[in-house]
Amino acid sequence: AQNVLQDVRNSYWRALGAQKLVNRVDALLVRVNKALEHSKQIEKAGLMPQAELLAYQRALLDAVNLLTLRRQDLELARTELDALMSIPAGTKYTLADEKEVALPAIPSNIEELEQLALEKRPEIMEEWYRKRVTENDIKAAKLLLWPNLGLNAGWEYETNKYNYNSDWSNIGLKLSWDILKLAQWPSLKSAHEYQNKTDDMRRMSLSMAVLTQVRVGVQSYGLALSDLKFAEESARVDQRLYGLAKASVSSQAASELELIRTEARALLSEYQRYVSYGNAQAAWGRVYNSVGLDVTPQTIEKNDVKTLAGAIQSTMQQWRGKVFKTASAE
Repeated sequence: AQNVLQDVRNSYWRALGAQKLVNRVDALLVRVNKALEHSKQIEKAGLMPQAELLAYQRALLDAVNLLTLRRQDLELARTELDALMSIPAGTKYTLADEKEVALPAIPSNIEELEQLALEKRPEIMEEWYRKRVTENDIKAAKLLLWPNLGLNAGWEYETNKYNYNSDWSNIGLKLSWDILKLAQWPSLKSAHEYQNKTDDMRRMSLSMAVLTQVRVGVQSYGLALSDLKFAEESARVDQRLYGLAKASVSSQAASELELIRTEARALLSEYQRYVSYGNAQAAWGRVYNSVGLDVTPQTIEKNDVKTLAGAIQSTMQQWRGKVFKTASAE
């Protein structure tokens, strides 16, 4: 459930970015191709120096290449979301344009998160159960070495008419012991000792891996926030450059090239901003995963999507207070 929630969170924001940008990317690609054809006509007519025209065409081709690659990434994000929601390929739908959730600051309570992970991670709980099963198996094997004591009781009847008593009851104890099994005692004791050591080492290794995942998850989230901040600043600058180029556009080919270049760069920066936000959401989800928090409540009134979504949202808000409670807002 945690993995599905994390994957959906990541794919949703990327797919939402695709929904917002694909039409703009397609329109810009049409303009770029037209500008490329126009430059070829100018080259044939000999109206501009060949070196300048080739540089112009090279810049247009680079823009087409980058925009095409980004468009493919956007389409793949929607395909991934279709698979996660079990929607048949090619189904047309529109994602709700949800307002972006403000991401919390980097958790500063690393020790508390590590303690939660050691208590909540199912892998560690499985190791504790394994230890209990091993103890029970060893106890059962040792009990087989002890003597067997049986109680026999019953009522007997005989049809011989010459017997003084035709019916009677009996009761008795039966004790049996396979002495040869006592030779297994040292090996059972040794197996018990080594199995406990193995279980302890495996549990310790798993605990160290879990603690490492917690710290890596928090560090990855911090890096994702930094990357998102840089992407937002880049998108802001590129959008302003596009605005300036659009305001000063003229009929010259150089101005047209600059306008297309700045518009393509602004679109790419906006795309990168959506990707960075999706990565930050995914990193946020990995923090929850590393701690081992159960995103679904123990009891759910109904199994419809709306009820389940509300229950998960409530649970996530509760866990958010535990995970990020000592983190200061930035």
